[in-house]
Amino acid sequence: MNGDNDVKRKINEIIDYLRTLHGALSDESVMRIEDLYNLTAESQRHVTSAGTDHQYIDQNVTRSGRPHFNDIRVRGPWKDVRALNVVGDDSTDNTAAIQNIIDNLGTEETMLLFPPGIYRISSSINVNDKIGLQIAGYGRRSVIKNTGSDYCFKFTDCESCLIQDIVIQGNKGLDFDSNDGDICKENTMRKVFFYNADGRDTANSVGIMFEGTAAGSATFFNVVDNCYFSGFYTCIETKEYANAQRFFNNTYVQYWEGVDLGTDENQVIGGFFHNAAGNATPTYSVAVNIAASKTFNMVRGVVGEPGTYSKPYVLGAGSQYNYIDMGENFAVAGDDSGSDNYKLIHVTAGSRAYLSATMNNLTDNTATLVTIDTENWDVGSDFNTASYKFVAPVKGRYLVYGQVTYTNSVVADAKYYAGIYKGASAVKWSIAQASIADYLSVNVMDIVNCAKSDEITLYAKQISGGDTVDVYGGDSDYTFLAVELIART
Repeated sequence: MNGDNDVKRKINEIIDYLRTLHGALSDESVMRIEDLYNLTAESQRHVTSAGTDHQYIDQNVTRSGRPHFNDIRVRGPWKDVRALNVVGDDSTDNTAAIQNIIDNLGTEETMLLFPPGIYRISSSINVNDKIGLQIAGYGRRSVIKNTGSDYCFKFTDCESCLIQDIVIQGNKGLDFDSNDGDICKENTMRKVFFYNADGRDTANSVGIMFEGTAAGSATFFNVVDNCYFSGFYTCIETKEYANAQRFFNNTYVQYWEGVDLGTDENQVIGGFFHNAAGNATPTYSVAVNIAASKTFNMVRGVVGEPGTYSKPYVLGAGSQYNYIDMGENFAVAGDDSGSDNYKLIHVTAGSRAYLSATMNNLTDNTATLVTIDTENWDVGSDFNTASYKFVAPVKGRYLVYGQVTYTNSVVADAKYYAGIYKGASAVKWSIAQASIADYLSVNVMDIVNCAKSDEITLYAKQISGGDTVDVYGGDSDYTFLAVELIART
């Protein structure tokens, strides 16, 4: 009886797993699965698919006389593709077999299950006019590998289809299109791993393409959620008549274009753009590209860890009313050739450094660079202690605060200055007049508009009639310069 209990437990595991994939199973489907429990261990080893449309167990791969989880194949509202002449051995060409399954499905509500294996195909599988079709696997253990140059699957005029928990490998992943006055909408990709072994340098490689044929044949309201893209020239692309797609919390790795929006009203919400190095100036990779004249796209809450030649965004000429809110350090500023686009790029940049040794005998009535040479902190490694300057990593507005402390021969009623410079020009001077001959600290603060690579420095000047006044150093509270990025522009 222990063997029977093991069989029952395994069957219950299958039922529970299918419910996580399919949502709900019909009573008939559950009964078909539970029918296996009534088979003896001996008969289970010899049931085949011949003469039944219900279920069977592999004749040669049962373990200890009992069916293994991966051996049970049930036909009904879900189909195990291995029961339908599809082989996951990374050798057999399954193109015709999979196409035959698709062509013989009803138009609504069927799930195809790809158990662990590598299912090789050589050309596109065409999926036409399906509603509610589900294609699912066992995560990264289930791979559909396309050795051809076209898309793995082409979905045309499909609605509410779901592709999840599977690997799509090849030069092109999925294509969603509409024609002949029909629509392609509300399809979802969830936890799909898109992988292009040939790498991103293949110019026409794309993970997912959304496109339409004409205004009356639109592709819209499709969702890409928690997917992973690696090695494509473009990870996701939208073309004409494919507005209003939704991309949530995806990861994009090794691309030239992470998301290329050639349409309006799309959303890129959350997600991570990683390691898109680019080649060299001016060949940049770009996380999000919004094409010329496109409007009302939203990019929000995404972060990046890009390479040296990577841009966060490009907004094409004539683009309007797009909202860009991105985070983390992009080494190159984005491009905006449009108008009325809102851009908020979160970049952590700033430093504080001080004068470690006193500067003696400051020349009278002469602006003198303060040799700030010791860092308290430097978030982005933007302060150069050898040249005593902060170098702006990105275009933006920077809050700058400095202090110069004078000592030795400070003269009452003389003038003492602290100045902020951008490059070779003074941005602001502050002045103090000593009332007694003692230490005197002069503070200066301003918000400075900087282009990328602009240099911020601290200057001192004293007008006392002599050259014996010193700028006091040796402690971080005496003479220092602090800079913090407060807004990208």
